Amino acid sequence: MLYACLIAVFASLVLRSTGLRPPLAGPGGEGGFIGYGTLLWLIPTLHAVLAAVVHLTARRTLSAIERTNSLRPTETLDAVVASARVAAAMLTAAGVCLLGYLDAVRWVVGDVILIDEGLTALPFLLLVVAGWWSTYPIEKLLRDSTFIRDLDDGRPIYPPPTRAGFVWGHVRHQLLILLLPMAMMAVLWGSVEGVVHKAHDRFRAAVLSGLEPDGVLERLGAWMHAHPTQWPLVYYAIKLCAMAVIIASAPLVIRRVWDTTPLREGSIAEGLLRMCRQQGVKVRDLLVWRTGGTMINGAVLGVLGRARYILLTDGLLDVLPNHAVQAVMAHEIGHVRCRHVPWLTATLLAASGTALFAADAALRLALGTDLDHLPETAQLAVCAAAFGGAVAAFGYVSRRFEWQADAFAAKHFSVHTPPTDDPEAPWTPSPTVTRPAVASMCAALEIVAEANNLPRSRFTFRHGSIATRVARLRALEGQPLNALRVDAVSRWLKRAVLAGCVLVVATAVYSIATAVPGR
Repeated sequence: MLYACLIAVFASLVLRSTGLRPPLAGPGGEGGFIGYGTLLWLIPTLHAVLAAVVHLTARRTLSAIERTNSLRPTETLDAVVASARVAAAMLTAAGVCLLGYLDAVRWVVGDVILIDEGLTALPFLLLVVAGWWSTYPIEKLLRDSTFIRDLDDGRPIYPPPTRAGFVWGHVRHQLLILLLPMAMMAVLWGSVEGVVHKAHDRFRAAVLSGLEPDGVLERLGAWMHAHPTQWPLVYYAIKLCAMAVIIASAPLVIRRVWDTTPLREGSIAEGLLRMCRQQGVKVRDLLVWRTGGTMINGAVLGVLGRARYILLTDGLLDVLPNHAVQAVMAHEIGHVRCRHVPWLTATLLAASGTALFAADAALRLALGTDLDHLPETAQLAVCAAAFGGAVAAFGYVSRRFEWQADAFAAKHFSVHTPPTDDPEAPWTPSPTVTRPAVASMCAALEIVAEANNLPRSRFTFRHGSIATRVARLRALEGQPLNALRVDAVSRWLKRAVLAGCVLVVATAVYSIATAVPGR
């Protein structure tokens, strides 16, 4: 839920920047329902209270683990951490959209690109960081408990991270993956808006002075004045193109922020690169994601082949046998081949936009009005409901894409690669999903869950539970490769998302093109 919370905070800042007026905020520095001065200490204080709740829960969890030698107390801690993050994100979003918290920050520091937005989001970010600081003793205890087992199994022993190193590692690997693209978008969007406002002002000043527009900004302002319905389309097209460029190029930046090194030599690298060639997947590089053995995971960064990386953590390469590493890799290749990342992005757009469109249509039918003519509080409530629906849809689609990636890996093992560490093992391609392919994928999931101290039944928002994924994999055995139900479900989901995107874009273009000039 961390990424959904970050997106919610970012979305609230974008909403306010688009001109949506906080209904409970008053004019000037006086504030409205709550004064600006009160807001500036109240919202950080409430975040501090949430951080204190997480810290106390972490201390109680540590005592319970030491007393009972059981990991069940960590489930309560995970729930408290997730709830605190959701509450903090809602608090920040409500403060920005209802009470004018962003305006209060600007009241002090001014409207400076990225600075005012960063200070507004800072209490939420500090709560997330404080949560990692509070849970470090538990992570250290779990790590120490596996020390003897790692020695017995002959696994590499990494120096334990300090508390500061543990927190910084999570900031690098979990926060910056979204914060960097968001910051880049805020800078670009703010720059575009600044140019538009200056062009308007320069052209107006030239007209009032009786002068002909001769500068670049004055001419841009004159063009906008002469084309009141066309220039908003160009304006939003530029912002969307900037967003697309940032998303496509972000992996090139994140790859440097994370602690990674290329994986190009050896039997593991050769096998993984062969899998990429077999599936026609282009990658810029295979990377070892160096986490000091604290993470056992794989990931795909990027949607374009020349800016796409496949990452495997050092802990995963240390713990999993070669065929299990290939299983994880096949799963990640499945995400690439099925284009899950762009479709998930489109899901957020389609779900939120369709929800707003449906609300607007319902208002027109029931009350004879539209969303723009509702009070600001009602508008914000509808936007919040639309975002909540979009997040729920995102989780629903994401879990089914995970099942499809699991199935893709099982199909790959059934056709291309024997799921074994023995390259001489007898093997022939099969038109159906084979038992060894399913067993290999299930074993990889079980090993990853055990190494990450993740209970099989624990539900996660984006991936579901390991137990569910294993059960669905086992149900694939013997089914034809080209007639899997999970593939059919994914196709229907993509069609629905595509229809939603077309509806949203068409509605947005129509609304911009028919808007009243100067509104």
